[in-house]
Amino acid sequence: MAQNSIIKKSMITIKKEKLAIVLKELLHLKYILNYYSPPTNEEGNSQIETRKVDMSTANKSLKDIEKSLQKLNDHIQALQDNIDDENIYFLILHSKIGRDFNNILYIIELVYKKVYQIFEESYHQYIPKPTLGRRFSHNNLVGRLKEHYETMIRKLTKEDYSDGLILSWSYRNYIALEEKHDRFTNNNGDTYGAYISLPYWYYEIPTLLPSVAHECMRIALLKGSEVLTNVRSRFDNVVNQHLNTHRGDLSFTLEEEILEERYNLSSKVVADLAAYSIYGNAYLYSIFHDTIGVE
Repeated sequence: MAQNSIIKKSMITIKKEKLAIVLKELLHLKYILNYYSPPTNEEGNSQIETRKVDMSTANKSLKDIEKSLQKLNDHIQALQDNIDDENIYFLILHSKIGRDFNNILYIIELVYKKVYQIFEESYHQYIPKPTLGRRFSHNNLVGRLKEHYETMIRKLTKEDYSDGLILSWSYRNYIALEEKHDRFTNNNGDTYGAYISLPYWYYEIPTLLPSVAHECMRIALLKGSEVLTNVRSRFDNVVNQHLNTHRGDLSFTLEEEILEERYNLSSKVVADLAAYSIYGNAYLYSIFHDTIGVE
């Protein structure tokens, strides 16, 4: 019971941190809009009138976000107040908060795009102005993480492995891994073959970062890691043996689904095992919150 309470408190803490991040982002957006507010003492200028309309639309979106955040805060407080209630109610409310965060991030992304569209070319390039991008983004941190994960992949793959890794963030609530079939080279001559899009929170909640190792392990498998491939082969043999032993106990359809998804399943299991061997309990903590935090 005590362990269950600790898990729930951890889930609530992560939600509170996410709420604080979005609130700071909202303030940043308000600062941008205030800075670019059109003059109120000029009438008849079509460009200024158009900008007033655009500004009014953007400000309305911010007010809608503010109302949504207030409701979100009430729901998080309800989680706190009902921490000792049945697990099913707690998880339903937790899931609703996750979906609400997804919706809010979607709106924030749209507002940023609108702000960029309105103001990027509106002012002289030499006039100081606030950034039109996200409040907090750290290129040095991304670069360091990229080097760390590339090293991790190289140690598990062939020595001639030369593909790079693109690591960035998005306005999403989950990790996305994309394998680039059409590789490309940047100005420094680096060749990239895989793209990992990190959730919106990762720069400011570093305790969630170890879960990225799962995606790195899957890339290593795709690139022919002998170590991980051998582990996956043993896992496949165990699955085959289990199906042969219990053939007839499962429906034909279920057996076919297991066989069809076996490669994907074994890749995920091996990736989890390898990531856990590197990060230990830190990986379990991060993958738990990364998985359950989507919704």
